[in-house]
Amino acid sequence: YDLQTASSDSDFSIIFLSPVEDVAGRTPPSTEFHFHVLAGFASDKAGEIEYSGRELAGFLVELAKGNPRNVELLFTEKPYETSSVWQELRDQRQNFLTLRCAAQYKGFIDDRLNKAEPEFGGIDSGDDAACRRF
Repeated sequence: YDLQTASSDSDFSIIFLSPVEDVAGRTPPSTEFHFHVLAGFASDKAGEIEYSGRELAGFLVELAKGNPRNVELLFTEKPYETSSVWQELRDQRQNFLTLRCAAQYKGFIDDRLNKAEPEFGGIDSGDDAACRRF
């Protein structure tokens, strides 16, 4: 979440393009991989490195569905390695800001508020006054 606190970990996202001959082969390669530290919500993960990788085709499907994590990657200004394919997606990033994407963000926010509820008491995401406190 890019909080950059003393207890923050480092997160890396990798989008890769598998060669067509591999994808079309008898045993296609894995379409994703990841490593995440098993710790509770808001746990101290200082110094930990977490990563996830997705094949471009799966990333695009989720992007078309408005997946917030995928959409946000198109808007990052953090250092990254890139390709012409990624630059084409970044050039079109405004087109992914849709009502479907907004609904996905609301669902994401609701989920995070529910996870935070034990820490902060009952928070109703529809209660604007309560949400402004946080």
